[in-house]
Amino acid sequence: MAFTSVQPRATARRRAFTLVELLVVIGIIALLISILLPSLSRARQSASQLACLSNLRSIGSAIQMYTNQFRDTLPIGTWDGVMDSDTSSPRSGRGTDFKALLQDVLTGSGAQYQDVTYQAQRHVFQCPDAQDMAKNSNMLGTDPGALHYSAHPRLMGNIEQWNGAQNKNEMAPYKKSSIRNASDIVLMFDGQQIASDSGVASPEAYALDGYRLFWDHLCVNDQASTDLNSSVDGGTNTDAADWGGAGNVRWRHVANKSANFLFVDGHAAPLRYGGQNQTELLRRNICVNRVDQSIAK
Repeated sequence: MAFTSVQPRATARRRAFTLVELLVVIGIIALLISILLPSLSRARQSASQLACLSNLRSIGSAIQMYTNQFRDTLPIGTWDGVMDSDTSSPRSGRGTDFKALLQDVLTGSGAQYQDVTYQAQRHVFQCPDAQDMAKNSNMLGTDPGALHYSAHPRLMGNIEQWNGAQNKNEMAPYKKSSIRNASDIVLMFDGQQIASDSGVASPEAYALDGYRLFWDHLCVNDQASTDLNSSVDGGTNTDAADWGGAGNVRWRHVANKSANFLFVDGHAAPLRYGGQNQTELLRRNICVNRVDQSIAK
């Protein structure tokens, strides 16, 4: 009788990770995350800045539509609705600002605060990097979060702004075609948000360059000492608690080192902030030719 030799089946042995191997894997994953996170953060910042630039280009197109309809005149920056040469008066329903005027051009929503009924284009006026602040305002025209951009205070200013040095009251917006060096002059940009008014920005940047366009009448008086290639006063680059501390550029992009600007010719581009008096925004970008801006009586 023959016997067949049967070999025992080899049993598979499960080999578990050792603690050292597990720690190595965790270390590799942590290293990859540390390498990728800054890149992802920069990509997100870049995407937000591009979205903001797209907003400004859309606003620029709306401004062109407005000037085509209104004999080349730029929109009013803001007006409280009462022509009394007092820019601090409470807003009335007859008041308006560039956001209301441009929305009306785009959607027929109404040109005055009392008439605005439809705001399908409100996202165009919102910067994706702006802060989400409390909705705490009862002021007309400050629809929560609806405006994060400010306009050049001379080109699209408060039409009641008093200009003592020129002996003029009530300044009309400029004619677009009258602006020389249109590719150099900024028209609109990221504005400081105002915490006491739902985080909106002032429609006109009255504090641009440390109030120099208002108080010193920079360039309007053809001051020979003005160095047009010097940096503007970019401010402290913080949002404001109230209207008294607002009205300037807010360099909120790319870790608070950049702001987006719409130029008179319609192109939009970012400029960098290296410190209060170290910005890529120069005085030649804000100083416009001297023209008679007074409103005819």
